[in-house]
Amino acid sequence: MYNYTSCRISELWPCVAKIEINAKQTYTSAFGVFTDDKTGIFKPDYTANFHFKCRNNDCTAEYFDLYDVVASMVAHRQPHSTGTLWCRGHEAKDHDNKCPCRLDYEIVIDYDNKVE
Repeated sequence: MYNYTSCRISELWPCVAKIEINAKQTYTSAFGVFTDDKTGIFKPDYTANFHFKCRNNDCTAEYFDLYDVVASMVAHRQPHSTGTLWCRGHEAKDHDNKCPCRLDYEIVIDYDNKVE
């Protein structure tokens, strides 16, 4: 995965005990529909990078980033969220059309009740 911050989850959000992200990615191309299911478990000593590689190997964006979703959840002390992200890249470097990949996610955050 990509490493864009060296900040640990515990440094940014001391109240977070664990973050679990279940992600289902769907890539529809001329060759068929391809899916990929992944689960990420992020503990306090992990860096705060929540990236999932795009299923399309030619994608110009290369990954989905869930950092903003997680940060908003923690700011509102929200324990559960679901949603969909559409890839922000192009299908390939020599194409103008958007990458057709979609990421459906479910995020569960466990909070440490001793830390506010």
